[in-house]
Amino acid sequence: MHQILVHFFCLHERKEKSLKEQLLLLINLQKLDLAMSRINIKKKELPEKMAKMDEDLAVFTTGLEASRKRLDELNKRHAEKEDKLRKNIEALKKTKDRLFEVKTNKEYQAILKEIEQIEKKNSETEDEIIVTLEEMDQAKVALKLREKDYESYRSKYDDERGKIEGELKNLDVELLDCQQQSADFRKKVRTALLRRYETIKGINNGLAVISVWKEVCDGCHMNIPPQLYIELQKSEELLSCPNCHRIMYWYDREKMVPEGILHLYTDGACRGNPGHGGAGFVLTDGYGNVVEKGGKYLGICTNNVAEYQALILGLGAAARRPCQQLLIHLDSELLVNQIKGTYRVKNPNLKPLMEEVRNLFSRIGNYTVEHVPRLQNTLADGLANEAINRVLTRKSHVV
Repeated sequence: MHQILVHFFCLHERKEKSLKEQLLLLINLQKLDLAMSRINIKKKELPEKMAKMDEDLAVFTTGLEASRKRLDELNKRHAEKEDKLRKNIEALKKTKDRLFEVKTNKEYQAILKEIEQIEKKNSETEDEIIVTLEEMDQAKVALKLREKDYESYRSKYDDERGKIEGELKNLDVELLDCQQQSADFRKKVRTALLRRYETIKGINNGLAVISVWKEVCDGCHMNIPPQLYIELQKSEELLSCPNCHRIMYWYDREKMVPEGILHLYTDGACRGNPGHGGAGFVLTDGYGNVVEKGGKYLGICTNNVAEYQALILGLGAAARRPCQQLLIHLDSELLVNQIKGTYRVKNPNLKPLMEEVRNLFSRIGNYTVEHVPRLQNTLADGLANEAINRVLTRKSHVV
């Protein structure tokens, strides 16, 4: 009997562990699916942005060509008027020469009248030439402005288009990486559970797995029955929310995070370099739930100082929490390489900041640092920019 009970409890323990592993696989799979969704949205938005840039460039190009065509037409008109005036001047000279050949007064008067008409035409042509020259001067000024506007936009266009093309290439690499990881996770998830996950995801805007705290589902934000909440905490089965039908897991926000792991994302932002700076950080648990986040205005600083200050802000928050391991994710390659010792910290303004970072590391103990693409650090970046915007908005209201 004792052996049977031991065997039963071992099976129960393995089952519970297996379900927990399956749940973690689903959570990570969902993260990848959401990341791929964001990447695909970006891959659609960026070409649309380039198309709009192309349209704007076409407007500038059309305006420039119209200004050049206008100036060419005026040059042609001026040349025609000058040629007409030259011919009339020659005709006037010949007509005046005929005065010395006339024999009667009547012929003399007729030639004088002809001379008067030619001189009148010449005067009108000269007036037309003056007007044309004035129009040419205006057209030249307008053309220079058009050329300046075109060159300015073209420079921005080429720079922005290059960035977008580079970002699209990076997105392709990120998408392929996510697809490969997703395929690996899907192989490990049970077929029936994967089918259940895909069905729920399809009807819930991509969210199939969600945390529950204090009887409230974080997906639909509705209460679940108390008995179901108690059952959920035992982690013996994968249960669904009776309201939104998502797969639930219990998340105790007052205790140590699952497996004692925290993820830290930090980012610095700067409007100009140097310029108004901001710092942002996000702390998440092993399931991806945000346990703390924050942003801070830094005043006038450089990009690198903002990156360091953001890390210090996030490490300070992490050091105040129980944590067996801190996984730090940064999108600044410079900062990552300086922390790892690949690059030396030569800037005297960064040296005391690095010392502060090292001191915080010593308080945390077990940590790792990795570089991540900007797309995976958007929340921290948003918090840094929000901190700047709050201050700049207040200043603009005062002015």
